[in-house]
Amino acid sequence: MRNENPKPRLSVKLASFLVIAILMFVTVELFSSLVLIYHYRLNGKLRGDDVSLLSSVSLVTKALVDLGLFPPRDSDEWLPHGMVVSDNSLGWTLRPGKYTWNFKHRANPFGDWDILSTKVTINDDRSRWTGAAANPLKPNIYIFGDSAVFGTGVNDEQTFAYYIQMARLNYNVKLMAVPGYGLVHNYMRFLQVQKDIHPNDIVIIGYAEYYDIRNVAAPSVIRETEVHYKSLFPGDLPPRQDEFTPKAELTDGGHLTIRLVEQNCAVLVDYCKQQDPSRSYLMAVSARLINEMGGSAATRTILLHIDAAHPTLASKSNPIFGVIDKNIELISALQEDFGYFMEDWILYFNDHPGPYWHYAISRKLLSVIQ
Repeated sequence: MRNENPKPRLSVKLASFLVIAILMFVTVELFSSLVLIYHYRLNGKLRGDDVSLLSSVSLVTKALVDLGLFPPRDSDEWLPHGMVVSDNSLGWTLRPGKYTWNFKHRANPFGDWDILSTKVTINDDRSRWTGAAANPLKPNIYIFGDSAVFGTGVNDEQTFAYYIQMARLNYNVKLMAVPGYGLVHNYMRFLQVQKDIHPNDIVIIGYAEYYDIRNVAAPSVIRETEVHYKSLFPGDLPPRQDEFTPKAELTDGGHLTIRLVEQNCAVLVDYCKQQDPSRSYLMAVSARLINEMGGSAATRTILLHIDAAHPTLASKSNPIFGVIDKNIELISALQEDFGYFMEDWILYFNDHPGPYWHYAISRKLLSVIQ
């Protein structure tokens, strides 16, 4: 006997789910737009911290992208390809050359891309170009840090390192920062160039509180990095240049060890399920790495405290500053240290700070570098 009520096929179910999801997205998008329009008419302005359905739209869209049901709204690419390459000790590093780093954004997952193009030049020593060829007769300023310090989202001539180079021609400014790095990466990079650092040089170490979990390759970092990577490539995943990352550990006896771990929760199944280490442990690791760099430099060392990516985490009262070696100078460059608002993120295209931020940071550093 023929079944009078056949079950719908799986493909039909999936198609129905997708149609419903799209209808929900469009409805929320339109409704939230109306809310924002009337909010503007009533109050005369829009603020970044307004509570609206816009955040709900972002969450829904992100969830659908993560599930592979929507194409990504944000992406980026280097032309030519290959600026970031794998490294057996650092996890990843930069390849010398001239690049165009394109940041892409579209208003909806099915729209056309808007593109922000930036110029990035990597020198033969893997530092970013800062405006002048190095002169071996001049002392050097070495700047270590992450993507904010590197200048992700701005051109070569817009980084704070470039501004310092233009203002202090008596130095060679070497921007050693690399996107995605923490203190552990920078410590290992520092060791690679330590032989070239002389007493009349200056070492600047970028530091933000979000570095702490990067230093120990915390479970949350590996999970978030993996999710972000998959969201950029909904289909087949290409090989990752940052497949491995260094992990710093302190033993009970205070011995510092560093090893490479794979940023893959399919490999580190049990580890990815764990909670991050305690705040006190994270601080101890960061302090140790900073002190190792400052103590080994045998030259003037400046710790640049920034709040570029996660300002809510930054604090002048961070206990880490109480255990940093006294010979390391602390320069606080948080938003509260400036008499003007400098939140000039490259909105939509990039959540890194823009040229105004870099100019402000350069003024802070130039006030103590003669």
